[in-house]
Amino acid sequence: MVVKDVRDDRPERDYQSFNDRELVSMFTDGDRRAFEEFYKRYHHGLMRFIMSYCRDKNLAEDVVQDVFVKLIGFKVRAGLVRNIKSYIYASALNRCRDIVKKEQKNTALGDNGSNQSVTDDSAAEHIDIEIMNKNIQNLPERQKEVLLLRTESDLQFKEIASILGISENSAKVNYFYALTSLKKMMGGNFNE
Repeated sequence: MVVKDVRDDRPERDYQSFNDRELVSMFTDGDRRAFEEFYKRYHHGLMRFIMSYCRDKNLAEDVVQDVFVKLIGFKVRAGLVRNIKSYIYASALNRCRDIVKKEQKNTALGDNGSNQSVTDDSAAEHIDIEIMNKNIQNLPERQKEVLLLRTESDLQFKEIASILGISENSAKVNYFYALTSLKKMMGGNFNE
């Protein structure tokens, strides 16, 4: 006996044409393809941001999964979330903050290093990237968050402000200060 999925009789939809709220509504009603489209839209940007923030690929994958599972939960279904993109980035950031705080409490002071392997042949370039990453981690927390959301997730200042609960002007100022600080830390050898 062959069981046919009733969804097979539905006309093909162009899921890319739906906005975030429509996709969330569809996937909370059981439309798997709507969830796949939403996931496709935000997975890469979230991974880049979380990897830059937490510096651990396995941890980043866990956070992304948690964020998407949480998205299906009550708050979105109840319509309490106004800007879904801001909600998922804020959820990811909050989860990362919690993890970083917990790690700081559980680990002795010191550099854990990076688990990333070097695939580039240029050792000098690798050293520059490592120095840059360490300098980013040394920025004040708010500046680091704004910088990473802007550079790794390519978000607009208005979106960053919404995610962090600050004004758009404050996001711009923190970004400017982050770049200025990085330039000083890098001895002026830093291209925006």
